[in-house]
Order: sequence, then C-alpha cells, then structure tokens
Amino acid sequence: MAAVSAVGGYIFDAYKTHKLWETIFVSCGLNVKDKIPRLIKTEKNEIGRRYIFNIPIGLCMEDFEKRKSEIETAIHEPLKCVLTNDYKLMVQTCNLEYKKEYKPLNIPYRGKSDNFRREKYNP
Repeated sequence: MAAVSAVGGYIFDAYKTHKLWETIFVSCGLNVKDKIPRLIKTEKNEIGRRYIFNIPIGLCMEDFEKRKSEIETAIHEPLKCVLTNDYKLMVQTCNLEYKKEYKPLNIPYRGKSDNFRREKYNP
C-alpha cells in the first residue's frame, strides 16, 4: 500500500511540475499557436533541478533568453538556459540557500521625532 502511495505522489508531483511550466510558457508567450515546449525529463542535482524540454518548431533559444527574467520571477529561482546537441532546451535552476540570518536594526529613539531629525545621533 505504501508503494502505491509513493508512486501516486510521484505522478502527482510530475503533473504539478508539468502544469507549472505550461502556465509559465503560455503566460510568457513562449508558444507557437497551441504548441508549447514539452517537458521530457526532470533531474535533481547538487545545484538545483534540471529540466529538459522539446522545443516546438517556430521557437528558438533567443526567445527563451529574452524571457529569462520573467521565467526566473515565476519560479522564484535563478536559472540558466542551454541548447543541447540534439536541440533540446535544458533549464538548470539554482537553489539559493541563505546561511546567514539577519537581525533587525535597532535604531535609537530619543523622544520626539522632530528632535531626532534635527540633531545628529551621538552615542
């Protein structure tokens, strides 16, 4: 039963990923009539994830480079687009891990805000 659940979860995740990319491509205008790049393979590596797409006739690598910032905004990760030897699009995403936590700044308050603006702060 657990194996069936795991397979079902994998299929749902693949479907969700496919729908996400389909929405991104249509929203960015990376389609030719009703054809969009088709997701072939997804790989997870040490940098992030690698997605491989078939590119429909009528789209080229320059189209993806023009829309790169829009795609990065949609997936919330920086990415790199590469055309492979067999003319497939490889999109490599990079997970950004922030290892340092930032604390809020404590700005001293000296009573009335008008006085604070007029005087320089001397600790």
